Amino acid sequence: MSTGTTGILILIAAFFISWIIVSAALWIAAKIIIARKHNFGTAMAGSFLSLFVLVLFSALIPIIGLIIGVILAILVLKYLYNVGFIHAIVLAVIALIMLLIISFILAVIGFAFPAFLGFVGSFPTRP
Repeated sequence: MSTGTTGILILIAAFFISWIIVSAALWIAAKIIIARKHNFGTAMAGSFLSLFVLVLFSALIPIIGLIIGVILAILVLKYLYNVGFIHAIVLAVIALIMLLIISFILAVIGFAFPAFLGFVGSFPTRP
């Protein structure tokens, strides 16, 4: 297997692992906030669609696009979970808090993607 193929496989694996972690955070937040039962598939769809909309609009229109992307991501959650706009905002905030907690726990036990946590280049290297 060539180096390029290995890099692509690692990137794909990192994407799916990160997607599962983000979906788990959204699923836990939905269990906390929403009384109705929702499955993990809804969380996976919600996390994928929300991030897709957010990244798309952020890339197309740099500053305004971020604001539009956040609003549309919240509307995706509102639609998927059939809740009001305020509940969708609370769901997104709780999911973000859960994501930080899950990421911290995974980092403590030694399983973390530094790029996922946003600390690329900030770790000291040993000589």
